[in-house]
Amino acid sequence: MTDDEPEVSDSMLTERLAETTRRIEDGEKARAERDKLLLEARRREWTQERIAAATSGMTQQAVSKRLRYLANNPPATGEPTTE
Repeated sequence: MTDDEPEVSDSMLTERLAETTRRIEDGEKARAERDKLLLEARRREWTQERIAAATSGMTQQAVSKRLRYLANNPPATGEPTTE
């Protein structure tokens, strides 16, 4: 915390840490789901450009990098991916 931020109670700090952890876990679950969808799109022989357009946020280069990562590090069933 910076000098500009007010002090928070221990209970508030505990609550904020728990909420941050939940958001991180949600992000990891979303990434794992996206990775499965990326792999399915690739299996269907979608181009990287088409995949990128469908993601509304990834570039073709990012799709290429992620697919390359997933090819070398296939996700285990039910496990979030990293990187």
